[in-house]
Amino acid sequence: MATFAEYAALARQLADQRRETDRDAVAADRRRSALRATLEQLTRRLDAQSHRLDQLGRPAGVHLEPAPEPGTAGTGGAAAAPGRPGVGAYPQGATTTGAVVAVPAATS
Repeated sequence: MATFAEYAALARQLADQRRETDRDAVAADRRRSALRATLEQLTRRLDAQSHRLDQLGRPAGVHLEPAPEPGTAGTGGAAAAPGRPGVGAYPQGATTTGAVVAVPAATS
């Protein structure tokens, strides 16, 4: 049978492990929160950039299709609407990153 001193030592060891686990859980939660906030900020910025590129492209006849939702299939080289070149207007088999779309500058 264990003595009281052994029991007390094991209880302290368990308490130390619990405190360490709690600290690790708090740190992990803070990292997740920071990553979530960064993701939301980047998403807002990309949405604003996409909207602005769409505004700039419309006078030039370029229509930007919205990016597919994560986990869904993209256009896969499907043809764009007639007279409306866009993301789907690339030749069959062509690939893009979806991150950058060249929009010709308007000239006056």
